[in-house]
Amino acid sequence: MSKIYRTVAMMALLSLLIGVFLMGGDDVMARTNQVPDGAKDFAEKHFLRMVEETLSENPSEYGFKEGKGSITLSELYPVYSLNADFAFGQSDEIIADHQTSWVAVIFQDGQPVRAIGTYQRADGQFALEAIGYAPELPNGLLSLKDDEKIIYFFPDETYYVYSEKANTIMKLELAGEKTVRSSPQSKEEFQNMLIERFKNRGEWPEDASGGFMGAAPSALSPLHLVLYLVMIVFVLGGTWLYFRRRLKTRN
Repeated sequence: MSKIYRTVAMMALLSLLIGVFLMGGDDVMARTNQVPDGAKDFAEKHFLRMVEETLSENPSEYGFKEGKGSITLSELYPVYSLNADFAFGQSDEIIADHQTSWVAVIFQDGQPVRAIGTYQRADGQFALEAIGYAPELPNGLLSLKDDEKIIYFFPDETYYVYSEKANTIMKLELAGEKTVRSSPQSKEEFQNMLIERFKNRGEWPEDASGGFMGAAPSALSPLHLVLYLVMIVFVLGGTWLYFRRRLKTRN
């Protein structure tokens, strides 16, 4: 094979790899448990102070006991958002890209009470997302196994445990003062339920701009479109040159 044919073949292979990255790379990044440095820095600088300020103002409103007591924080856990495309049956990926919150459990006198979280704004900076959260979330986070993730379902303001190993979904619920999980559903069963519920997209809450709140349907960026076109050109070009060379060899 001549040098030019080898070059074209390598470029076609590279284009294919770029395509794989574009189709799966964002989801891989969304699912990582590695805490971003910005989230760590924000939590270390602000979380404890913000919780103490809350306790000094109106602790019961946020689910805390009266009196400050001893306040400690857990490590940061990722809380993912449900992918709207999954709910509409347009994707098999259950987790939305780039919509991860980083949440720490708040312990008061050694007992998990509530949580505090940060998120990354559009400008790249991290900011406070909330103090409090649903009462079932702290124990839900603390009980996670290695293959499990918490997914926030915005329309109902509920949390689900997704097991990647078992490919099942379980809703976090309160039973008295205990956090329990619902009976597991398969990922496919859960998606079919959502597709039926949201077959009319108007059922999904919208923000002020008319966009889908909490988990927007994905859209290709201009950069992705250009890279896809480049990939297609090189793959088609490489295929054409390959068959053209084979025909010449036969003749």
